[in-house]
Amino acid sequence: MSTGKEAPPIHIPASAFSFAGFRRWANSPDFPQHGRICYIRGEIEVDMNADELRHHNPVKSAILADLTYLIRAEKLGKVLADGVRLVNEDGDVVSEPDLVFASQESIRSGKVRYVASVDESDRLVEMEGTPDLVLEVVSKYSVQKDTIELPKAYFEGGIPEYWLIAATEKEVDSQLLIRGDQEYVESDKGSDGYVFSPTLKRSFFLSRTPDGLGHYDYQLLWR
Repeated sequence: MSTGKEAPPIHIPASAFSFAGFRRWANSPDFPQHGRICYIRGEIEVDMNADELRHHNPVKSAILADLTYLIRAEKLGKVLADGVRLVNEDGDVVSEPDLVFASQESIRSGKVRYVASVDESDRLVEMEGTPDLVLEVVSKYSVQKDTIELPKAYFEGGIPEYWLIAATEKEVDSQLLIRGDQEYVESDKGSDGYVFSPTLKRSFFLSRTPDGLGHYDYQLLWR
């Protein structure tokens, strides 16, 4: 028997199945306050699942912490964590990536900008435009979205790099995708597993080691 409150049903207005309509809905009081709801090229993806705690959330947390340290130390720009609403009209996408990086140059030039809430408060609720790097960590429920739908949208949106991470008990699959002629292609990987990022001008490797508690510690290394 359930002891908690049932989540109210999500009502998606017909107008939300367009870029402008979804954006209006997302900025309205009717938009759900929980869950991850994205618009991708005429379709709406709803994910109400909690993060998986062995691989999905620890991978996000480690990459956020380590990449933020690098970006802050080198004063390269801004890293925004899981939950930021990325609005990219060219890609026909409004998504909530696991991580977004925007360089100082992109912010200063207006290539990306923070957008305030429509409720006349000073809350900044959207990143609009074309960031330099977007990262998604694949979950059980996001394979189609992260590996097929979002790469097309992010590529059409002009995003230079797409990092795609899939971690399971057996392996860690880290893809650093860069722009090719018509789609993303994998960046050069060394024999030691390090992959070069043209955006950050460094090579990266996502390592993991047993933590002694039956799980793993993840760490983003670079050189």
